[in-house]
Amino acid sequence: MKYIYLVFVSILFIELCYSSAIEHNYYWRDYRSKIPDDAIKGTSNLYISQVYFEGNLPATLYPQRNEAVTECRGHKRVIKYPVKVLCDRRKDNFEWEHVNVDFLTAEKLKDMVVGGFEVNFTLYIGRVFHEGEWKIGKVFPPPYYLKGLTVWNKNSGQYITHDFEILRYLGKPATYDCPFDVRAA
Repeated sequence: MKYIYLVFVSILFIELCYSSAIEHNYYWRDYRSKIPDDAIKGTSNLYISQVYFEGNLPATLYPQRNEAVTECRGHKRVIKYPVKVLCDRRKDNFEWEHVNVDFLTAEKLKDMVVGGFEVNFTLYIGRVFHEGEWKIGKVFPPPYYLKGLTVWNKNSGQYITHDFEILRYLGKPATYDCPFDVRAA
């Protein structure tokens, strides 16, 4: 009976160690004026962030200004606190994929990074080069009437495009050191 128990416990620990390595390993960290080492860049000098403004919204983090910018209800919103930044132990788990929103299917969205929620809408993370700079914003997938990537204009209005880049999660397993030595039993 003791051996059956040991085998069961060993299998359970092995399963715990390996199953956690194949799930989404990205997470959101609080941004407090310092970029974490595991933060994911949106471009060479901007980071992917999330702010709370009538929902959790994807945003562009400008670390040199200690602020994140997003669009909400047709206006540019500048948020200094609270701001979260997207992180992962493996920065190569992400890639930007050029898409047209009309071709985003439910199957394709399974690989895309969820960036937040707004009024019962699941939002994904997208970016576009607009008004001379990269902007990271919220993607409303079909069949929503707001479908597309929404970012802000310099004049504080909103800009919606159907052609943009969306953040894909590649799902490469993280390497973990299993904290249990099942051979020692």
